Amino acid sequence: MNFKGRLGNEIFEYASLYGIAKHNQMIPVVDDKFHLRRVFKISITSVKPLANIKRFHEAKACAFDEKAFVLDKNYNWTLSVYLQSWKYFIDYSNDLRKEFRFQDSIQTQAVQKFNDIVKARNITDKYKLTYIAVHVRRGDMMNNRANVNLGYTIADISYVKNAMSWFQEKYSSAFFIFASDDIAWCKANFNKTNTAFITQRHSPEVDMAILSQCNHSIITTGTYGWWSAWLSGGQTIYYKNFPRNGSGLARLFDSKTYFPPNWIAM
Repeated sequence: MNFKGRLGNEIFEYASLYGIAKHNQMIPVVDDKFHLRRVFKISITSVKPLANIKRFHEAKACAFDEKAFVLDKNYNWTLSVYLQSWKYFIDYSNDLRKEFRFQDSIQTQAVQKFNDIVKARNITDKYKLTYIAVHVRRGDMMNNRANVNLGYTIADISYVKNAMSWFQEKYSSAFFIFASDDIAWCKANFNKTNTAFITQRHSPEVDMAILSQCNHSIITTGTYGWWSAWLSGGQTIYYKNFPRNGSGLARLFDSKTYFPPNWIAM
């Protein structure tokens, strides 16, 4: 795999590498210095540079390409680029949940930080609550002109409020933990007794590990929120007005193969 991007992209790429290799009855391999080894307890092997290599390049960035499942076994293969579809790896979800166990040092930090967040809200029995992770991405989706022109969108206040209301109607004990690149905006609009905020600067993997301890998820845009929700494993509500209709990104995007079918569009 030619790994590109940050944490969320790398996880997608690893999961798809794993799934595509298994579908083709091949062996997935990564480089010795593979970044995710420092984050997760991944098991697949590293090898020296291979010969007899062909390259598979996906047809679209955020859409399933069925040609990935019929690779010629007479060659070794390198995969490009992002492979962002649950369909590449859904059949191996149980395996990947083992692969994506956080390293002990990260998990220990995350459990402590999660407990600190809850205690700061004077909650005496944390086990009585249903925890909802809320990941709000705004910064580069709003301020980076290239991203805006391409078709990236940000979720508005009404989306987050509606998603929170959905969970509150379902779970009377709903408690929301926010993570965001614009935590000030979140605090200004959602600071109530049943909310808390990840305000300290941790590594991206520690924040993801904190979010993954929640029971359910609300996500806006981006692969980081996507994987926080997948690792959490509960019900997920996602922002359906992404990308912008008619945009260049919309032509590369298939919501049906990007978002799992059991997630809820809102």
